[in-house]
Amino acid sequence: HVLRDVSERERLSRERENLVSSLNERVKELRGLHGVINLLKDARLDLPTKLTKLAALLPPCFTLPQQAQACIDSTWGHFGTTRPQPVPRRHLQATIERNGILVGHIQVWYPDELNHALATFHPEERELVDSAATQLNEMLQRLQADERVHRLGSLYEMLSATSREVARCRQRDDILQALLGVLRQHAAFPLLFIVLRDTPQGPLRLHLHHGLTAPQATLLTELLD
Repeated sequence: HVLRDVSERERLSRERENLVSSLNERVKELRGLHGVINLLKDARLDLPTKLTKLAALLPPCFTLPQQAQACIDSTWGHFGTTRPQPVPRRHLQATIERNGILVGHIQVWYPDELNHALATFHPEERELVDSAATQLNEMLQRLQADERVHRLGSLYEMLSATSREVARCRQRDDILQALLGVLRQHAAFPLLFIVLRDTPQGPLRLHLHHGLTAPQATLLTELLD
C-alpha cells in the first residue's frame, strides 16, 4: 500500500507539472498574439518597421525560444533571420495576402542541426502563426483602404482647385499655367509638362514643364520634333 501511494503521488505530481508547463506555454502564445495585435495597430510605425518587429516577436512565443527562428518574406522585402536551404524539416509557414493576392509568407523553423526532444511544433503554435498572418492580412487590408481614401481625397482637392482656377482664368495660357500650378501644389507628380500644337496638324512643342532638368527638357523637345 505504501509503494502504491508513493507511485500515485509521483504520477499526480508529474501530471501537475505537465499541466503547469502546458498552461505556461499557452499563456506565452496568448501574450505573443496580444503583442502581434498591438504591434500591427500602432499607427506610429511604418510597414517595414512592423514587419521587422513581428519577425522578432514570434520566436519567444515557442517552446524553445532561443532556438526558434522566424522571418517574413514579402513584396516589401525580407525581415528577420535568413531561412536556410533546403527548407528545414521542422518548419511552419503562413501566407500573407492583400486583396486575395499572395504578397509573402511568415515562416518559423527549428534548425535541422538542433537535437532536442522539445524541438517540435504543437498545434497551438501552428495556430499562432496562422493567427499572426490573419492579423497582418487584416492590417494590410485596412492600410490599402486608408490609402485609397487618401488618394481620392487628394484627387478631389486637386480637381476642385483646378475647377476654381479654370473659372478664374480667361486666356488659354493662363489656364494652362494655373493647371500646372495646381498640380505642383498638390505634389501629384514629380515631373510635369504640357505640350501643344499650334495648328491641328502641326508638330507638338513643349509649352510648360516642372521638375525637368535642362537636358531632359532639351531631349523631350527633340523627341517631339
